[in-house]
Amino acid sequence: MSISILRISKSPYKSALFAVSQKSESIERPTHGPIGIPTSSTIFLAATLRFSQHPAMFKPTNALFGGLLWKTPWRLSAPQKARQRKRLRAVDRVVDTVSAALERNGHTTKAVKRWYAEMPREEEMLPKDKYTLFDKKEKSYRKSIHKLPKWTRVSQRVNPPGF
Repeated sequence: MSISILRISKSPYKSALFAVSQKSESIERPTHGPIGIPTSSTIFLAATLRFSQHPAMFKPTNALFGGLLWKTPWRLSAPQKARQRKRLRAVDRVVDTVSAALERNGHTTKAVKRWYAEMPREEEMLPKDKYTLFDKKEKSYRKSIHKLPKWTRVSQRVNPPGF
């Protein structure tokens, strides 16, 4: 008995392949079962659904409707804090190097003098100032530094007095 395969549906969502026997030249369609499993499995070869394109099969959840989902933890981890301290020390070293190079040549700049006058060094800063920053919209007027956009590239050392 020779069997040939015939595609019944041209729909982009369902693609059913049926086997046709050469004797009867008739197509038996499935009568029951999930996803069209036939009663006579000798005539029916396979039935497939393209699940990724079928609109009724997989409904998106509410969380997926919002576009990009960036979940930020509410506090800094220990390695993030260590990297923040390392960045603060690196900036201090750069300012020290520039100041020493200018002094060797007998020059000074207002920017370096102002930095030393206004900005505290990493060793002088309180942990509260290293890892949080002032925000007038927050309940306690402080928010974690990693909530600031581009927080690894922006220097936030000075906060308003009393906060």
